Amino acid sequence: FPVTIQSTPPCVAEASFVVNVNGVTADVLSDVSACDSYVLPALSANHQYFTQSGGLGTELFAGDVVSLTQQIFVLVTSPNDANCTDESSLTVTIGVLTLDPIADVFSCDPYVLPALAVGNYFTEPLGQGTQLNAGDLIAGTQTVYVFAQVGPCVDQTSFVVNIDGVQADTLPDVSV
Repeated sequence: FPVTIQSTPPCVAEASFVVNVNGVTADVLSDVSACDSYVLPALSANHQYFTQSGGLGTELFAGDVVSLTQQIFVLVTSPNDANCTDESSLTVTIGVLTLDPIADVFSCDPYVLPALAVGNYFTEPLGQGTQLNAGDLIAGTQTVYVFAQVGPCVDQTSFVVNIDGVQADTLPDVSV
């Protein structure tokens, strides 16, 4: 850029200089939901992960495993000017879904399915077959599956309802 400077009395001086714009833009990663953990992907050159804004907190690296829900910051620094930075962030949400085991049931009478805190009853594994509901009667011996999905997290458990109906023998009337 040429610059002309004029002053009084008529003096003119001219000089040229170059303006370097060292702008950088941080990689933008989408928020992530995962079940047990999330592996940080590789970033572009001159980018770093941190647990706090402004390059503070703990530095994380591509390949690190995130196992707790947290916000992660991506910082890029210009290779030409350490004061020229940009930042983005992503939230990694870790959800854990673990169904409690259910004990097998032994009953003489039909069994009433109780309400579940999480999940639904099914007649086949992985949420297949017929969906059963709390309050339904199980009149014969069968395996009942409990399937739950919350976001990307899936879990399943099963139990057997054993119905062993007892019938009394029919005896003839006897006179004594």
